[in-house]
Amino acid sequence: MAPVNRGAGSRNPVPSLDSRPVVYTQGQEESVAGFPPEKRTSEYGVASNGHIFMITATTLFTPGSEFLYNSSIISRGKRFSERVFETKMTKQENKHRLKRKELVRNIFFIFSEEYEKSDADTIWDIKLPVETLITHLKEHYKAQYTKSMWIRTQIRRYEREIGERLFDFTGKGKSEGDYIISINRKMNAFRQHHHLYITYKIKIANGIYGNIQNFIASRKPDRPLNILLGSGTNPYFVANIIAGKSWTREERYNIYTHNLGIIKKLCNSRINSERIKIFSPAGRINLHKQTIMGDDNSLYRSVEFDFIIQSTQYLYEGTLFVDNEEEIYRKRDILDHCTGTKILALVKDELIDKPREGMVAYGSLNQYDFIITPQTRSNKKRKYDFLFEQYEKQLDAEIVNWNYLIHRVKKD
Repeated sequence: MAPVNRGAGSRNPVPSLDSRPVVYTQGQEESVAGFPPEKRTSEYGVASNGHIFMITATTLFTPGSEFLYNSSIISRGKRFSERVFETKMTKQENKHRLKRKELVRNIFFIFSEEYEKSDADTIWDIKLPVETLITHLKEHYKAQYTKSMWIRTQIRRYEREIGERLFDFTGKGKSEGDYIISINRKMNAFRQHHHLYITYKIKIANGIYGNIQNFIASRKPDRPLNILLGSGTNPYFVANIIAGKSWTREERYNIYTHNLGIIKKLCNSRINSERIKIFSPAGRINLHKQTIMGDDNSLYRSVEFDFIIQSTQYLYEGTLFVDNEEEIYRKRDILDHCTGTKILALVKDELIDKPREGMVAYGSLNQYDFIITPQTRSNKKRKYDFLFEQYEKQLDAEIVNWNYLIHRVKKD
């Protein structure tokens, strides 16, 4: 396989292009010298300065005769052996690391999965050796970590970035230098709760989205759906599904929300804005809760919603509570004055057996039409399951799925 010929009179001069990269597919592979056939990729690009680069890997062949692999020069205009290339590839794969945000998200996934399989009453009762995380990260995410201290350092750096504590390291594990990790119990910020019980939240969101799809299939609306997504992380995951399907599904949405996490998600340039319109009410931004708080709800009152989807912080004896008095005005107004099918997304960890200091009431369970809860893999009844039993007389099982339950709230 011959090297690239760049001469002006050559048979294969570098094309003259505008500022947009041009992607070359099968057949252009021969222009890069020394690539082992089994390591080839089918996409290359040529930038306006004549640089040839690989779209799907960090590989660059420059007019200066330098073949770069992850910024380290392998060959200067010469063929390099398959053995050298594979050595570099193996070395790079062995050093695969996750970005801090990915690492933290995946650790929360691990905790959520371990909780589902365990008999623990709460996710805060789960304590794992960091060595267990390292094994899990390697098996499920192909990430290579060798030391517990590295995991601990990356987590602490991420916590400093977001200004919130997520995990506690409470002591040494079985071997020297190993740590026991658990989820921080004192969490009430949006960014802290975002990935807490994440597998449950995904199940609930899928249940809600399935309900929306059933509505579309039966009603066949010829207009955008009007959906109000409330504060908290449970509605966020519903928005996440809608956003992910914005290019593949035909339905259109008018999303009304005071949830900053949802607004940020749906304002992403990768979302199909032709199918999703966003509306938000006036108010004051609370960064800790990632919520627009206020008592001006004229926007919400003016709309006839198809669905109103909310979560709550606490559920005690049929009454809904939050820990911020300013937050109750919008939540209360939505329940009292907004029209539409009202759905409460409930992980069940919101259930408490005694009042908490500072909690403020804003509504009741029977103001909703449906409650959606997750199905678990554990056969053991947990504390939250026993607490939920007191409401079963008020509920009828509407849809039973392997992953979620949709309960219809009985009306007096």
